[in-house]
Amino acid sequence: NAYNERIRNSDYAVQIVKLADFVHNCSQLNSVGITKGMIHKKIKDSKSLYFELSKNICPKFYELLHKYLKPFTS
Repeated sequence: NAYNERIRNSDYAVQIVKLADFVHNCSQLNSVGITKGMIHKKIKDSKSLYFELSKNICPKFYELLHKYLKPFTS
C-alpha cells in the first residue's frame, strides 16, 4: 500500500522512529483493552512491512517483534 511505500522510501531517521514506535506498541499487546482485531492488525502490518524493515535496519528490533508477536501467532 502507499503508506508502506512511503515508509520504505523514507530516510533512516523516519524509518527508525516508525519502527521503534511499532515495536513499543507490540510490546503492549497484553495490555487491558487491546482487542483481537488490534492484535491481528499488528501481525498483518509486521508481515507486510515491519519484519523486513527491522531485519534490514535494526536486527534487535526484528528479534523484539518476533518475541512480542510469538504468543499471538502460535
